[in-house]
Amino acid sequence: MQIAFNKFNQLETPVLTVCNPNSEATIMGGKVTVSSAFGILTGAKKISLTPNFNSQWELSFEYSDSSNHHIHSLYNKLEKGYHVYVSDVGYFIIDDYAKHSSDERNYKVLSCHSIDKEIENNTCPLLDEGSYY
Repeated sequence: MQIAFNKFNQLETPVLTVCNPNSEATIMGGKVTVSSAFGILTGAKKISLTPNFNSQWELSFEYSDSSNHHIHSLYNKLEKGYHVYVSDVGYFIIDDYAKHSSDERNYKVLSCHSIDKEIENNTCPLLDEGSYY
């Protein structure tokens, strides 16, 4: 995973793309395309990326609902298990979210962990607990 900085040495705001768990990011001509993507989360706010070296990275952000059909469909896709691709960083899986509503807007606060979490959940069906030599 890489972190991008602009010419003033400030962290650049990443582009968030919500996608299916089986999607792949490919780079062609300097442009990243994500397969099985639902769309780019342009209205994401309070994006917080915590790089934990030698551990899972954490991502949290807010996303507001809208009367716009495309934004509303992306809002509905932000549920546990879906993936979020962060430009120049990698994939994150949505672990949890909380819905909030006020007079002004409805929004979700999402928390995600880097895709490494999926690897931790895999088990080897041939091995039981214990040590093997």
